Amino acid sequence: MKHRYGIKILVVMALIMIIVGGGSTFNEVNKPSTWAEKEIAAAIEKNIVPQELQANYQKPIKRYEYALLALELLESSGNVVSVKYPYPFMDINNHSYERDIVLAYNAGLISGYTDGTFRPDAEITRQEVTMMLVNLIKAIKSDKDTSAKELNQFSDSGLIGKWALDSVNYCFNNDIVKGIGKDKQGLDIMSPNGTTSIEQAIAMIHRLGNTEKVFHQFNLGTIQLTEYKDDKKTIRESNVVNEFAVSFGEGLAKEVQNFSQLENIEVNSMTNDYTYITSKGTGVFSILKSDKHIYIKGQSSDINKLEFVNMYKGLVDTIDDSSEIDIVLADLIESIISEDKYSVTSIVGQSDRITVYKEVDINNNGKMIYDIFYTKVLN
Repeated sequence: MKHRYGIKILVVMALIMIIVGGGSTFNEVNKPSTWAEKEIAAAIEKNIVPQELQANYQKPIKRYEYALLALELLESSGNVVSVKYPYPFMDINNHSYERDIVLAYNAGLISGYTDGTFRPDAEITRQEVTMMLVNLIKAIKSDKDTSAKELNQFSDSGLIGKWALDSVNYCFNNDIVKGIGKDKQGLDIMSPNGTTSIEQAIAMIHRLGNTEKVFHQFNLGTIQLTEYKDDKKTIRESNVVNEFAVSFGEGLAKEVQNFSQLENIEVNSMTNDYTYITSKGTGVFSILKSDKHIYIKGQSSDINKLEFVNMYKGLVDTIDDSSEIDIVLADLIESIISEDKYSVTSIVGQSDRITVYKEVDINNNGKMIYDIFYTKVLN
């Protein structure tokens, strides 16, 4: 009896050791490799790593998992994906991540095989992932030149497919993809046919985000642009407002974004350093960044001049809360209220940053309009 009781104790102890040991092994599995720890921590902090990929870091990444990861970075860049092709592949129906795969395809992040399949659970080679990374770059910035400026001499260059040479060299030259080591001659080992691990993919995506300055942008979504060409009006959504925010600040970008949603206001054009706004019956506004200056110009119509001043003040207030601006604009409001329609061009108010002119619009039956010029010197 004692002997059997002793065996029971040993069995229980063994089970405890297995459980404890298993827990330790579990933690090791769920930790990234030493070289990847900082990059993965930074990527998680920036919210570009799906919860599903925050474990088993050394395992090969599957094609659908890469799609999830790439979509996170694309979303961080402010791009919006519209689904034009809802059924791109014949083998993803009822897949747990079918919707994400469809989005990734429509965004241009992934492609399939000639037989019409995507093979979502297949692994990705290191040269294949460079092609996918280049697709992601182009989805973030469609006009980006991703041609390789120089070819690298890898110890295993002969194993790189011709179809992947450009993308491999581009990603390597821009520190998005790194070699897995060096040979005796000091040449980088690319291992093009080796599998891409989850932690490698996360690190690559994070480096790409840094290279393309995705993390220096804002995530304001899109802005509605109303454009005219050959007397044809086109309304479209654009994520350029995020690049605009980098140049002018989040406050001004949001103010213009809010204007675009109003019925009587149109944002007619926008780049990273310029925008033009038309407010029907109120006036027009242009905002420009040049060298070390920000310029905001406004010109009123003959109608709703007080609304014009309020709109202008709303724009300037997002980047300048100086009392001088308020004084000059208060003088302008007083001038509008007691307007003399026979005045010639004159300065209504002026400070070192803002000047207001009133003038007779000879093209509009001599009616009075106002021009406001604001300049901010950047440090």
